[in-house]
Amino acid sequence: MAFSQQVESSSPSIVFPVRRRQPELIAPATPTPHETKLLSDIDEQAGLRANIPIIQFYRNEPSMAGKDPVEVIRNAIAQALVFYYPLAGRIKETDSGNKLMVDCNEEGVMFIEADADVTLEQFGEIKPPFPCFQELLYDAAVPEGVLNTPILLIQFNSVGRNIALYMQGGGVGTSFILIIYLEGMSTGREMCEGSFPVPRSKMSAGEFLPPSQSPWKNICLIPAKVTRLKCGGFIFALRFNHTMVDGVGTVHFMLAVTGIAKGAKQPPIQPSWHRELLNARDQPRVTFNHLEYEQLTDIQTDAVLTSTELSERSFFFGPTEIAAIRNLLPRDLDSNSTTFEVLTSYIWRCRTKVLQPNPNEEVRMMCIVDARDKFNPPIPFGYYGNCFAFPAAVTTAGELCEKPLEFAVELIKKTRDEVSEEYIHSVADLMVTKGKPLFTIVRSCLVLDTTYAGLRDLNFGWGKAVYGGIAKPGAGAFPSVHFHVPGQNAKGEEGILVLIALPTKVMLAFAKELDDLIA
Repeated sequence: MAFSQQVESSSPSIVFPVRRRQPELIAPATPTPHETKLLSDIDEQAGLRANIPIIQFYRNEPSMAGKDPVEVIRNAIAQALVFYYPLAGRIKETDSGNKLMVDCNEEGVMFIEADADVTLEQFGEIKPPFPCFQELLYDAAVPEGVLNTPILLIQFNSVGRNIALYMQGGGVGTSFILIIYLEGMSTGREMCEGSFPVPRSKMSAGEFLPPSQSPWKNICLIPAKVTRLKCGGFIFALRFNHTMVDGVGTVHFMLAVTGIAKGAKQPPIQPSWHRELLNARDQPRVTFNHLEYEQLTDIQTDAVLTSTELSERSFFFGPTEIAAIRNLLPRDLDSNSTTFEVLTSYIWRCRTKVLQPNPNEEVRMMCIVDARDKFNPPIPFGYYGNCFAFPAAVTTAGELCEKPLEFAVELIKKTRDEVSEEYIHSVADLMVTKGKPLFTIVRSCLVLDTTYAGLRDLNFGWGKAVYGGIAKPGAGAFPSVHFHVPGQNAKGEEGILVLIALPTKVMLAFAKELDDLIA
């Protein structure tokens, strides 16, 4: 099906009630050190004060009959927190107010289970945007601000005879877990039904808020409706707090949980803190021209992306679509370019064309590049803090749209190759000399490739996830974050789902642009 036909066709409407149990805090299974740990200068940058949602859909597994996935996962989380005990703490400011630290106090992660009246089959093709997403997610349950709140929110949904799990981080603070049961998973315990009033954050959980503006008092829960189903699957969902942990670190933690759920006594990857390795140098020196942090203003462009209604879509690129895009490139460039570089360049051009910025204005594509393998000596393998950069490919809108695709591909390749150990040190030095600036948001977009992250392979004992990965595009208040997620189309073909948010009025034009260039 053409991309434009996907946009024009309406998604099936699913509405289902949800019944939830009272929230509980899960502490580490055995006592852990009570101490404070400083975050790194890379962790503290303004652009990471956001929560990134991950969602996992699991089918019923007959061999697990008689086992309650909620109990299995609850116990596994408690055991995993013994090793990842900072995730059970709370993020606070130092007395001087210029650094963030984790108060490792064993306060725990919040855990809620629920029943949802829906089956996995009713979702149809399982890909973002998900119908009734807020029923599965609850959105982030956070207090006003970002400090001293849960780092992780985990929601569990038992879906008929299938299972889905969702995890979500709170503000710049503690672990938070939310679990929703679906039909057929009753254990006979009393459940709460309906909604209840809770304090709401003045800013959304993912919006960027500097520490100086971050009050912290209560842990707020978004109200949920819960019902029980007849199927036995589940949804596991998580929104991780990006100040505390990056995508690689989140996968490390989840590998610990899934391994313990299946009987392991130790995590497969031993966690390592060592945040001091990514602090600024004693004598800071910014050695790169970090265009990704250039502070710009553009009232017209900002208004388009913040004042208009946005639509979220995921577009599937299988072998046929990727081959068609590669055919637009010279053979030597095609053979030396990754699928991520080719697809990112293609999306960037199509997006810029439909947004129609001034041809003389600069546009940016920032690509997240993991830097763990750039250091000598290497960063410890189990490091779960933020260890990446997002260098910006910059050109004018006119050049990007008028020149052939190879121009964008070569620009993306050159920009990604800049990331090195020195580049990361330069970013850390920039953070302390420039006041932890936000990345450039004007005429910019940011992209992360998660196709090799292994989220779909996470297995609690019920097999691999039907869908496993980022739940929606955007990061906090910045909608222009795209994600590449492994997925399947309706025919069962493997490929890449590109999650993207655009103004509703241009989404169809964007889809047609995708069609036209590879027709």
